[in-house]
Amino acid sequence: MTVAALLAFTVCVTPASALRPQSTPSADWDANIAPLARAAEDLRDLKFRHAVPVEFLDDAAFRERITGDRTSTDSEEIGRSQAELRALGLVAAGFDLERSASAFESTSALAYYSPKSQRIIVRGQPAAGGLDVAHRVTLVHELTHALQDQHFDLEALRRRSRRANTEAAFVAVVEGDASRIEGDYVVTLSSPARAAYEQTQGAELGDAQRLLREQLAAGRDERERAQR
Repeated sequence: MTVAALLAFTVCVTPASALRPQSTPSADWDANIAPLARAAEDLRDLKFRHAVPVEFLDDAAFRERITGDRTSTDSEEIGRSQAELRALGLVAAGFDLERSASAFESTSALAYYSPKSQRIIVRGQPAAGGLDVAHRVTLVHELTHALQDQHFDLEALRRRSRRANTEAAFVAVVEGDASRIEGDYVVTLSSPARAAYEQTQGAELGDAQRLLREQLAAGRDERERAQR
């Protein structure tokens, strides 16, 4: 069995019967997060070993935190990707991928799970009526990462995948697993809530496409100037 296949088997197939069967008490969770944690547990067929701390931050604090939580390895990977994009002439020489990624993440991401701090960071404060549908769906995705981490130790698996040069496969498995649970949760939403969520996704996709078009256009313009 290849390392990628082993990772996929470990993350996606390990039976719940081999794990702790009891959920953490709801009182241990933030009131806005508790029902989402239960949903993630039910859909992923795993139980949380302990409640996950959740921080709700304003936009400025979220931008600062998401940049601060980036590891040196993350920065190295971004640097390699930037070099590849420049070598292919897809972006301008002055393009800063890390800064652009930080700007995009801080304005488009609603939450993320940090294996380093083992907590979830959320952009924005819950409204009086609770979290909006986009936050709820995103948090189910991030809570799935927390479940993965509590049962399989994501950082240890990432280190093993780097040594085996299979990190891309590792990321695909971990993100694919969380996206699967996210999709299963979306199916459980009411029709109005699902429609509202799909509308927010369309807006986010438009922002990503706009950023990509701008960077590709800048790279094209630079190539044309160099050829004159």
